[in-house]
Amino acid sequence: MRADGRKELIALDDGYREATESWADLLRDCKRRGMRAPVLAIGDGALGFWGALREVFPETKEQRCWFHKIANVLAALPKSAHPARRRRSQRSGTPRTNATR
Repeated sequence: MRADGRKELIALDDGYREATESWADLLRDCKRRGMRAPVLAIGDGALGFWGALREVFPETKEQRCWFHKIANVLAALPKSAHPARRRRSQRSGTPRTNATR
């Protein structure tokens, strides 16, 4: 995301989504084309992405995507508990940013 809030596509490539090397190739290409280390990367739990990010841009802070985090919690609960869990998540509002590293 740009400083003005606009999103911009920076790369698109074929690769295995969980493979660290696929992600590293994509990130190295971005870096070679002049992309500086992002301040913050937000993503799901795909381990390949995080490993590649640490390799190519070790200074970038990491944050787990809130949407995916809630989806994972719901997946672990019985379907009958989903409506109540969703209501609790909505009442809690937008979570505070909690970047790691």
